[in-house]
Amino acid sequence: MKTSINETIKVGAVFENTKARPVWFVWKKSKYAVLAITYQWKTRTGRETQHHFAAQGPEDLYELVYNSGTLTWTLATVETE
Repeated sequence: MKTSINETIKVGAVFENTKARPVWFVWKKSKYAVLAITYQWKTRTGRETQHHFAAQGPEDLYELVYNSGTLTWTLATVETE
């Protein structure tokens, strides 16, 4: 089941050659490891680009969004089995 969250989160990311790769994030005072990025894509809102990451955690799939205009991360959705 896919649930919309849309909350600002803290993310630990590695930046390589202008590309970000999230490795962990904190949501509701819990830290979640990102085991793999299964898909990524970009969208635009005006001049701002949002970088979307389908992030596989230990149990669930998360959609993390990095806004390069505001330099913020959002947990957009959580998909559970």
